[in-house]
Amino acid sequence: MKHALSVSVLAVLVVCTALAARAATKPEERLAEIRLWVDMGRYDEAAAAARLLARSDRDDQTKTEATRLLALALRKKGDWRTAAQTYKDLAARYEKDSDASILAEATADVLLASSNGVYPGLEKPAPAGGDPASAVADKSAAAKPAQEPPPKPAAKTLADDDTLKAALVKEAEKRVAGLKGRIAEMKRAKTPEEVAAAFVQIAEVFRCARVLAPDRDYEAEQEAAKAAGDRMDALWSDARPWLRDRLTEMQRDAASRGSVSSAEKKELEGYQQMATRMADAEGVFRSGLEKVGGPAWAERRALVLKSVEREREYGLLARGFQMLLTRPYGGLIPRRRLN
Repeated sequence: MKHALSVSVLAVLVVCTALAARAATKPEERLAEIRLWVDMGRYDEAAAAARLLARSDRDDQTKTEATRLLALALRKKGDWRTAAQTYKDLAARYEKDSDASILAEATADVLLASSNGVYPGLEKPAPAGGDPASAVADKSAAAKPAQEPPPKPAAKTLADDDTLKAALVKEAEKRVAGLKGRIAEMKRAKTPEEVAAAFVQIAEVFRCARVLAPDRDYEAEQEAAKAAGDRMDALWSDARPWLRDRLTEMQRDAASRGSVSSAEKKELEGYQQMATRMADAEGVFRSGLEKVGGPAWAERRALVLKSVEREREYGLLARGFQMLLTRPYGGLIPRRRLN
């Protein structure tokens, strides 16, 4: 009895010693060990160790990397739902709207949209390649009796990295296809603010799509950017002469009377705010341009220069209306400043 008890105590001491040694191991070494287990296909062990490290370590970078390895191990072992939630947790750990956060969130969406780990549209495996000469049957083969075709290979699941990449490309295509109606609405927008706000959102979708599918072409986003620029230009062409005529008229009225009425002040405030909002919208529009088109897109410069010129003109109009409000000349607006 004493011998059995001593053996049990010894076993407990061994286990405790092992745990203490593991706890004393540097996080970098533990992460390296988890990566090795994933590479070896020991996904259960990798997931357990990654989960423990993500919960126990105090360093944010270590917790983030442990969460990434946990998501990877769960995906590799085929635990799709838990992997999806872990990828969402991982996205929350990254900087908001960063490429890493976008990719992790999209991976979670892909996993949730997949039945048994097979993303819609990837159910059929790619046909196996071969030597074209093998398609030519020789005479001896024609004489042989027909054989049953080999069984079709099963579709690869999202546990396979290349299959995940293909699913992310399809996810990107789906998101871009959903922009068609939003781009049409942007083209019908009534104010520069509406165009700019819509375009920035559209540009962000394009940016996210490129994170998921880095090799996609730039044509669709370039066309959307040009459409937004055309609409901003059209609205400017309508607003500019009307605002200038109204400013000139109110300047003349104020100069002839030497004052601005209360009703006119309210009207001037409305015009000044309108011109300011239009100027601000140009800056928003240019922030969207930075996200699309590709680094070598030459037409971006022309769109930017037009936007800067429109912003400058809107600003001049806003200052003109503001000058009438502040009446820096004691209410008398000199005629030499009318034009």
